[in-house]
Amino acid sequence: MRFRITLLSLFFINLAFAQEEKKIPKLDSLKGVLKTANDSTRIELLKEISKDYQYTNVDSGMAYLKKYLSETQKQKNKKEEARCYMLYAAYLGGSPEKANEYYLKALKIREEIQDTAGIGNCYIGLGRI
Repeated sequence: MRFRITLLSLFFINLAFAQEEKKIPKLDSLKGVLKTANDSTRIELLKEISKDYQYTNVDSGMAYLKKYLSETQKQKNKKEEARCYMLYAAYLGGSPEKANEYYLKALKIREEIQDTAGIGNCYIGLGRI
């Protein structure tokens, strides 16, 4: 019985590491494309990179999230800016006050641009805190 538990544990540990190894080539290719990307593609790439880092390397994820926010503000893309604030809230889920602050920022923008689906998502996020 112990042998089965040990074997099963090793299998799941190996599976977790295999998942991380799959993300590295994807991140490398996204970073490569980012260097030559145009404005709208750049926003999407920064969002994807920050999402991929969310559970593996939080510091790198936050760095790309800051670049993502900066790019959305530079391009005056309100919808993406609101999405960025919602990602910030997801990253800061362990800090309810900060997560709440970012959800409220996203909600304000969503109301300004009259994005009803986005408003609903903000309320869902606020309810989860």
